[in-house]
Amino acid sequence: MKRRWSRILVFLAILSILVIGSVAAVLHVREHLVRNHVQRILDKVQHLEIGVSHTCEVELELRKEWGSHVSVEGRCDDPDHFFLAIHAQHPPFLSPICHERQLSRAAFLFVRGLCWSLQGVSGRTFVLDSWLKGKNGVVSHKPATVFVVVPDESGEELPAVISAIATAPQLPRVFPGQSDFQQDKQQAILHPSYRVYVNTARSNADYQPGGRVFYITAWVAPDAERSDSERLFGFALSCITQIHPCSRQDIMPAAYAQYEQDARRFQAPPAK
Repeated sequence: MKRRWSRILVFLAILSILVIGSVAAVLHVREHLVRNHVQRILDKVQHLEIGVSHTCEVELELRKEWGSHVSVEGRCDDPDHFFLAIHAQHPPFLSPICHERQLSRAAFLFVRGLCWSLQGVSGRTFVLDSWLKGKNGVVSHKPATVFVVVPDESGEELPAVISAIATAPQLPRVFPGQSDFQQDKQQAILHPSYRVYVNTARSNADYQPGGRVFYITAWVAPDAERSDSERLFGFALSCITQIHPCSRQDIMPAAYAQYEQDARRFQAPPAK
């Protein structure tokens, strides 16, 4: 009888390992596929021109290649309103609890252990959201946001919201954080047509209900040079599928380099 139960337990253990291994393999393949899709979508958005790119052509191309990631509101030739949303994420089901601060150390260790186990099976978490707006048949607004997790100075994992936004007719006077007001005044002297904000904030974010969020935000005005617009919209997602986690400057390297260059010119320390 004991031998029979032993065989059953061994069989169940082997079956569990095979199931977990199969699920992990499928999810890691999916991670690479979604990352490649997201990178190509971002490359497409990078080269769209505000006030030039035709909304109907953009919609046709995006629907044809990434129909499952695209949703549309309004007609592409509507002179007043056209909205196209692009969303992609991995893993397919996300739990915000993995990125929330816990009230007790025991809860923190339990949640982190569970989330690390899930991450080991599914791969790294990342989300793309992009919204294209059109007016008079051309693209008038093209934000793109990537959510990833990056380590802070102490090594603790920190949610990061990396955004690039190009809009018409001018740069909005809205700053991601209060400390960015000084950055804005300094950057206006160097490059009036775009801004790059890098900081860590305590705020409610789309993917983090509370706590600290690291962000990079690039705003580009329609009168900026096309080379500057495409440079600041350059996303690089190769770090997502590498062994080491993404660093702060990996996702938008050109925008982060611009921020560091501006900080050196004004003798301002990099954001902490």
